[in-house]
Amino acid sequence: MLGFAGTYIIGIILGIIVLDFGIQRTMDSTQSLIYSLSDSERSRLNTVFVVSNFVGGAVGSTLGSIAWNLYNWIGVCMVGIIMLLLAFAVNFNFESKRA
Repeated sequence: MLGFAGTYIIGIILGIIVLDFGIQRTMDSTQSLIYSLSDSERSRLNTVFVVSNFVGGAVGSTLGSIAWNLYNWIGVCMVGIIMLLLAFAVNFNFESKRA
């Protein structure tokens, strides 16, 4: 939806707000899960979490910049959708192995 509003400044602003809200809620829920673990588990898992966030941010920024240069706002939205589907696939794979 927001991909088609990218030609208007209000569409870009709404996209930024929605993305920021989603990122903040994800960080809150993940940190609450980490802090519910024992001290030794929390230490190691928090390190993995923070490193993963930085690596993911760097990869996302790079892919977003490339998509913007090639396809503008629609390209950035498509990269976001692809990354979301990839995250769902990875999560589904881990959940099915745990069950």
